[in-house]
Amino acid sequence: MEKHTFKRSERLKSKKIIGEIFSNGKVIGAHPIKLFWIEVKDSSAIDQPILQFAFTVSKKKFKKAVDRNRIKRLMRESVRLQKHELIQMDEINKSRFAFMFLYIGEELPEYQNVEQKIKKCIDQFKITI
Repeated sequence: MEKHTFKRSERLKSKKIIGEIFSNGKVIGAHPIKLFWIEVKDSSAIDQPILQFAFTVSKKKFKKAVDRNRIKRLMRESVRLQKHELIQMDEINKSRFAFMFLYIGEELPEYQNVEQKIKKCIDQFKITI
């Protein structure tokens, strides 16, 4: 049985890359989730993982941190279980990618809805590569 993990090194923390994602990145949408992604061409980060992920929820729409954290937790769990599909792609293994999942909905989601929309975003990403 394959072990699905989400390592600390796979978290996208670089402000430079995050800024680049929003300014130059490509967008895939499956309401209420948007996926911003970019191919990272930083040769100095050889020890970095192939895929890095970040998750964000609007503070304007969700005032309570508890709600924002819950939505991010749901998105992280869904990505953790589905990222093996990305890793198995040959195109992915030739370069590094950074992903930013943005929740743009108005109400608290159910896990099944989040999982379905993230799968749709990942499938659309696999088609565009």
